[in-house]
Amino acid sequence: WRDGAEGQALVVLFDADRNIIRVNPAMERLTGMNAAEITSHPCFKSICGEKHPLESCPVIQSLETRESQQFEITIYDREFHISTLPFFENGRLVNLLQVFIDITENNQNKRRLQEALDAAQAASRAKSTFLATMSHEIRTPLNAVIGFSELLQKGGASVEEQTEYLQSINLAGNALLQLINDILDLSKLEAGQMNIITEECDLHTLAGELTAIFMLRVKEKGLNLTVKCPDDLPPVCVCVQRLRQ
Repeated sequence: WRDGAEGQALVVLFDADRNIIRVNPAMERLTGMNAAEITSHPCFKSICGEKHPLESCPVIQSLETRESQQFEITIYDREFHISTLPFFENGRLVNLLQVFIDITENNQNKRRLQEALDAAQAASRAKSTFLATMSHEIRTPLNAVIGFSELLQKGGASVEEQTEYLQSINLAGNALLQLINDILDLSKLEAGQMNIITEECDLHTLAGELTAIFMLRVKEKGLNLTVKCPDDLPPVCVCVQRLRQ
């Protein structure tokens, strides 16, 4: 983009044979050529920078239809809205005026606004999906707490079973608390304040905790849940909270 042309209308005057007969200084600054150089070449070479005329060339269309034309084009890395206006003398088309209006910034603003709108809509969909998922996932540890506590209330369980039920209730309660924290994390995400804190994690222990939370539902459905985790798996540095999520 040549210095000095921004914000000005670029004007080209043609004769009836599509020859350039005059350009304004703004067009000279855009192309980096003087008027003599521009007028010595076909417009598709000096102005559009093409080897052949464009199929939708507004100059050709105006000369053929004898009507004004509107067109958008990108030349010299700038976007322009082009208007062509034919001039007549005694009913004969004698000249054609072509005006270029730089719409680069306007189009860029439109694209940025559209990107922002798309991002906002995506965020809204993500929030809805997140909340729907959390509301569903909350039921799993909550059912575990209610189910195991009901089993304890009925009595008849051995000491080992009671210990197992209490451990499951404790794990499910902590998992439920964690899920609630997950929901609260949504506001942190929106504010850009989410922190990822890495620490050593025993994946074997974590897998065991998650297994205990789902065990009641598994038993109710008459299924088996087996978690295969190597005993010699070394500790890994992760954000435990995010991994659990």
